[in-house]
Amino acid sequence: MTNVLDVLIVGGGPVGLYANQLALKNNLKTLLVEKLPALGGQLKSLYPKNILYEVPGFEQWEAGRFIDNLVSQTEKYNPLYSLNESVMKIENNDHTLLIKSDKNEYKARTVLLATGRGVFFSKQMAALSSQKLKTAGIIYDQFDEETVIGKNVIVIGGSQETVGWALQAAYYARSVKVVNWRFMQSYGWLEGNLAIPANVEIVEPYGILEIEGTTHVTGIKVFHIHSGEESRIPADMVLLARGSIGNLDDLMPFNVALLKNGIKVTNAMLTSKPGVFAAGDVVYYSDKEKTIASGTKEAAAAINSIKNYLQAVWGN
Repeated sequence: MTNVLDVLIVGGGPVGLYANQLALKNNLKTLLVEKLPALGGQLKSLYPKNILYEVPGFEQWEAGRFIDNLVSQTEKYNPLYSLNESVMKIENNDHTLLIKSDKNEYKARTVLLATGRGVFFSKQMAALSSQKLKTAGIIYDQFDEETVIGKNVIVIGGSQETVGWALQAAYYARSVKVVNWRFMQSYGWLEGNLAIPANVEIVEPYGILEIEGTTHVTGIKVFHIHSGEESRIPADMVLLARGSIGNLDDLMPFNVALLKNGIKVTNAMLTSKPGVFAAGDVVYYSDKEKTIASGTKEAAAAINSIKNYLQAVWGN
C-alpha cells in the first residue's frame, strides 16, 4: 500500500474492530493489522463460547457470535484487513508515521493501538516453553487436581470459567486467591446462594503487573486500580483463566510511555507519541475499567480525537 492512510489500527479484537467500523463510517482511509490469522482476538481464538454480560442492549451474548456480528456489520464499508502480521516499529516520517511490520511498511497520519494485553511474566518465565511453564507452576488450560494439592494458588480472571477453576482448585489447594479488576461486581458468582469456600479469597479491584519467578512461580505483583498502590501476593501456582502471556517488552516497539501494566493515555486517548492513540485493555489510567463497554467507549473517543487531529494538522 503506497498511499498514506488516515489511520492504521493495530489489533483486531473487539475494540480494534469497533474502532475500525467507526473510522470507516467517518470516511477515514483505514487499515487494520492483526497478528493472529483471524479477527476477534482472545474472544474468538480462546473463548468463543464464553458468555458476555457487558454488551449494551443484551442480557448476555456469546463471545464468538458477538465478534462475527461486529465483523459482518462492517462489511458494507469495504474494510481492509491484514492478518498474520505483527507491527515491529513506529517511526516519525516527516508529518506522517512510518509503520514497519514483519511483512510490510506503511505510511499513516495516525495510528490507533488496540492490541489488548496479556498477563505479563518475568523475562525468564516468558521465555519458557508451554510444558516448562506448567512445570514452573503456570497453568493456562485444563488442570489436573493433583497438581494443586496443598498449594497456595492464584487464579487470574473474571469469567464464568474463572469461577469453575477457583471452585475446582479449592477442593485440593491450601488456599486460592482470585485476582481480578471487578470479578464480584461483574459476574456475581454468589448467585444461587453459592457460598465462597473458606479457603478462597477474592482480591479486587487489582490489576496484574507481573508473575514473578525464574524457574518456578514465587508470586505475583499487583496494583490497586484506584490508588495505584503496588503490592505482592506470594503463591506456588498461577491458573490463568484469562489472557495470553507476554512481558512489557511486547509494548516497546510502539515507543510510547507506559504506566503500570499498560500504555499511558490522555482523556483524548492520545499516547506520549504525537499521532499515536490507544484504546482498550492495552491502556491504563486511573480508575480504568476492563470491560467491552469501556473499551468501545475508548475506541469512540480515540476515533473522535483522530478526526480532530487530522483536521488540525491536515485540514481534512
